Amino acid sequence: MLNEYKRIVLEASPKWWLLENVSRVPDLKIKGYSWQRFPLNLACYTDCSRLRHFQFGSKNGTKLMPPIYTTKETTN
Repeated sequence: MLNEYKRIVLEASPKWWLLENVSRVPDLKIKGYSWQRFPLNLACYTDCSRLRHFQFGSKNGTKLMPPIYTTKETTN
């Protein structure tokens, strides 16, 4: 799957790409793109407690600043 994703990114040449998967997915570094990886626990956003890993690449070096939550926000 990762080789195909990489092939598509290289062929399409987008300004940026985002990949979401499980924590043990290998790093996907693509030539010509900056790269970062960060975890997000879905429990901060939903009723599902699941740790997901995101990988982001951009041509211009943009870095994402994902929010850091320790508990799910609730409304009354």
